[in-house]
Amino acid sequence: MELEISNISHLLNLVRACDDNRRKIKKVYEDNGLCFNIFDILQLNSSEVRLHSSILASLLRPEIHGAKSEFLKEFLRIPKIEKRSIKLDCSKTKVEVEKYIGPVSETTGGRIDLYVSDGNNHLIIENKIYAVDQKNQLLRYHNFKPEAVMIYLTLFGSEPSNESLGGLKADSIICLSYKDDIIPWLSKCVQLAANLPYVRETINQYINTLSQLTNSYMAQDNDIIELIKQPDNIGAAFSVRNNLDSAINQIMNDFLDSLKNELPDGFTCLTEKQTDWLTTRYYGFTFEYKDWKDFDFQFEFGGTYLSGLYIGIVRKSTCTKDIRDIDEAKELANSLKFNFNKSNDNWFYDYPTEPKYSNWFNAESIQMLLDGSMKQWIIAKLTSAM
Repeated sequence: MELEISNISHLLNLVRACDDNRRKIKKVYEDNGLCFNIFDILQLNSSEVRLHSSILASLLRPEIHGAKSEFLKEFLRIPKIEKRSIKLDCSKTKVEVEKYIGPVSETTGGRIDLYVSDGNNHLIIENKIYAVDQKNQLLRYHNFKPEAVMIYLTLFGSEPSNESLGGLKADSIICLSYKDDIIPWLSKCVQLAANLPYVRETINQYINTLSQLTNSYMAQDNDIIELIKQPDNIGAAFSVRNNLDSAINQIMNDFLDSLKNELPDGFTCLTEKQTDWLTTRYYGFTFEYKDWKDFDFQFEFGGTYLSGLYIGIVRKSTCTKDIRDIDEAKELANSLKFNFNKSNDNWFYDYPTEPKYSNWFNAESIQMLLDGSMKQWIIAKLTSAM
């Protein structure tokens, strides 16, 4: 055991040196404008409709960018899609964003994020960056066009909730991830746009944005890979990997204890310690305030591995009112500049625009948990709601 710990310590020291070198390289990139990203500047990186659905639609439309139907054809070659043998006539395909399919009822209606159709064959793409699943959402879209192939697109390939499926079989849905499916597709689009410089560089900037959202920015570090491949290091590398999730669970529980001890006056944290923070969806930190009767303040991870953080005003479980009918909650949401379009009967919510706050399963965010800066960020949010 002592030798194993020594090997682990040695490997971590070597990796730390590589990581320091990577930070220096990133600083050079920043100093030379190579990290300049218009989507970050405009704070669009977490906007599902204004950025993600819109840019995907633009790339899939044959008539817009000059590459004709090549991007669409490459999209249909994504392995999980190709397995379904979808026969779209790319020359006749139209792409709609936020397609309205009627007023929402229990089993029909709503707005489809991306609707791809040649008139005979159809793709329905539900695009989830941070938005929560709605009741019977995929069932409603299925009922609009039962023969359509349905794609559920998330940052990390999460499956839709049973509430959204509404009885549909999960294996009837193609689950794609931005990290493992869309970024590789976009990289091929960059190659296809070699002679279209404006298009090519726009796609590169979008890849940069997605890489930050999925914690894969500058992730391929050949020096670290070579270290791990060495026979003397492989055992230590597996030991670190096997214990990383447990370490982060402990860090989260320690963070919760520390947070509870420093809450602003009047706030109480209702969240209990967890044995597994990482594979649980729709969990986070809930705070009640002494002057609020019907609602609480909540930070909730919509995805697994501490991803897709929502911040919002949530209806108490004992309250039967629609939160949009609670005047005090509406006034608070308005004062906090929450987007009222991002609401349902249960809560008003929004999401952080900076990846370090919206996705915590990365070195920068975990370091913020350890040094207290994440705690101060949450406390500042609570203070602003008083």
